[in-house]
Amino acid sequence: MHYTVRIIPLLILLTAPSITIAAEDSKISKRFRAVQPVAVTTRGTWAILHVDGASREVDPYLSSLARGEVGTGTVSSPAFAVSGESITFTVCGHDGQGGGRGRNYVALVDDKTSETLRKTPAPGNDVLQTRSWKVADLQGRKVRIELHDGLAENAFAWMGVGKIEADGALQVDFEHGMPGAWQATTGQAEIRTGLVSGGIPFRQLRSAYTMIGEQGETEIPCGFRARRLFLLGCTVSAGQPLEVCGWVEIVYEQGPSERVPLMIGYTLDRQAKLLSPSPAMRLHPSGDPYQYYLVLRPRPEKISTLRLRSNVGAVPRITAITCELLDFEADANLQSLLPLPETHLSEAEEAWIDAHAVAANAPDLLDIEVEIRRANKISAVSFQRNKISDRAFEAASVCDLNNDGVADIVSGGFWYEGPGFTSSHKIRDVRLAGEYLDDFSDYPLDVNGDGALDIVTGAYFGNPLQWLENPKEKTGPWTVHDISQVGPIETVRCWDVDGDGVVEVVPNAGGNVVFFRLVRNAQGKGTGKFTKHVVKKGGCGHGLGFGDINGDGRGDFVVPDGWLEGPADPLTGAWIWHDDGLHLGTASVPILVHDVNEDGQADLIVGQAHSYGLDWYEQAVAEDGKRTWTRHPIDRYGSQYHDMQLADIDNDGQPELITGKRYRAHNGHDPGSSDPLFVRYYELELGAFACRNIDFGSHEQHSGVGIYFWVTDIDGDGWQDIVAPGKEGLYLFKSRGIR
Repeated sequence: MHYTVRIIPLLILLTAPSITIAAEDSKISKRFRAVQPVAVTTRGTWAILHVDGASREVDPYLSSLARGEVGTGTVSSPAFAVSGESITFTVCGHDGQGGGRGRNYVALVDDKTSETLRKTPAPGNDVLQTRSWKVADLQGRKVRIELHDGLAENAFAWMGVGKIEADGALQVDFEHGMPGAWQATTGQAEIRTGLVSGGIPFRQLRSAYTMIGEQGETEIPCGFRARRLFLLGCTVSAGQPLEVCGWVEIVYEQGPSERVPLMIGYTLDRQAKLLSPSPAMRLHPSGDPYQYYLVLRPRPEKISTLRLRSNVGAVPRITAITCELLDFEADANLQSLLPLPETHLSEAEEAWIDAHAVAANAPDLLDIEVEIRRANKISAVSFQRNKISDRAFEAASVCDLNNDGVADIVSGGFWYEGPGFTSSHKIRDVRLAGEYLDDFSDYPLDVNGDGALDIVTGAYFGNPLQWLENPKEKTGPWTVHDISQVGPIETVRCWDVDGDGVVEVVPNAGGNVVFFRLVRNAQGKGTGKFTKHVVKKGGCGHGLGFGDINGDGRGDFVVPDGWLEGPADPLTGAWIWHDDGLHLGTASVPILVHDVNEDGQADLIVGQAHSYGLDWYEQAVAEDGKRTWTRHPIDRYGSQYHDMQLADIDNDGQPELITGKRYRAHNGHDPGSSDPLFVRYYELELGAFACRNIDFGSHEQHSGVGIYFWVTDIDGDGWQDIVAPGKEGLYLFKSRGIR
């Protein structure tokens, strides 16, 4: 199945002055129609941001700029009893140009009657100002603090709060985030539109910041064929270059849909509000001086639905969609379309549209990222993609199998001789079960102590855990040895469970947690035998991790619905079950145990193996010892994360998260199965993940990471390389260092 990926860079939205919308034109266009917007539940405009109204970097604070200045909404504190003489807070922002509108303010209200007891407007300043209320006359009264942004305008229509101190009754510093007990309002947006003319005409949504609703997704009915689609907005309220802040999905009545990543292409000049000079930008000015449009060229098939989605972080602004119909006579009067005034485009704009419409021949995402990095002077690790084989095994590893001092690649039934990897040698026949070659791990380990590395592997359909004996100088198939029948094996991990410096074999199999310890002789060499150790029977599901959860220096096991505390002697002691309310879904293998935000507590990094989503779970331990986990999205719209690793891929001394998509994990039946493949790494810094794509595109030319990939310096140049297997073939990504 062939599909096309459309890549769209986005701008970063800055404070904009009011604009004038053109009056209705009496002549109706015979070329363009407006796609009818739908009413959406609007997300609260309040969020913790690190930019002010002029997009200058500031310390984090609670701001109503999360959906731009047009966004509105209220945030309320939990109720508290007044117990002191005063309440002091810091506030910034504007109550309309010149102030005095009475719509943006901080209020103290009675918790029972909602009577406003004190009220302070936004100060008309981008910098936090200190304000105070005298409240001695309110002693003992139960109150709450409300932050109101009621101005749905394009300029001087935002506010923010830094700290609030209520003499011991309430103390908040929003630099550390918004406490969970605070609540933001949501509402059903009305549909108010206005015409934007001057070039491509648009019927702009004026009653909301964006057409994307509270849940991060909006579906717009269509039912037409389009020559081109024009999206107005193309801005976000905050973000960093190379972030994917959302998606446009074109759903056809026939054939696969197309998903278009919306990318923040650069940081705007914060003072002059200029477009980036990056040639990767495919954005054109519109009749609204602070919104731009981009052009999509769909397939010439009937579009049933347009889905607009936001990812993690700032919500992309899309305020209008104009359609240039392919069959105007047939579709112009559809209920999903609205008339637009007649327009005459200049020759220059027509030429730009023809040259910049995002279509099947659009630049590769990786080429676009290179342009963006150059424009922003951002460094990243660059990789050269090499296809080693078309064989569709989903596991691979790197080791020196023939003891010649050069790394080789193992993948399923074959190994590939380094350094060129063009010469392959058969290991064994591997069972084919539907689309699956039944080999889901390839770990190198000298099992029998003869000085040659063997391979430990597991299978799902045949259910055996096995080791494959390296014949050393001999040719022909390797001898296969069964270790145990443990049930269907999703994959196998090898961790040092008992802390003796030698890994144990840990299959994610049959809903149980078990591990196998290699029996060694007096010289410490393997004997070809394993002992089985049962950690927990049943109820463990899809997903497995290992690491020190509670900081006692011992390794613990993690499964989707809880974790198992390691005993002093992991070979004979009892493992203690904790659920802590964990619900990780159909999780990746591994579930990574890592202190993401560097607060001294181990957190979890989890991919959804058969759906969308990559998240990290923040661990917190209360004074009474109760442990809680808070989910933080990393990426909502990547699919089928089966494997992931932490490794220092950019040589900065800190680990990066390397992961990707497994191609057709459930034979094409998973959500997002037909989406583009990808291999990527994330830079980690105090809970923030910055994505860098290594590969992205269709399975004919690009790669995912299969179910078991390998990261190592394969050529000894000091940089980590990646071996990525999958149904799409076996790939080697050789690092070219920082570019």
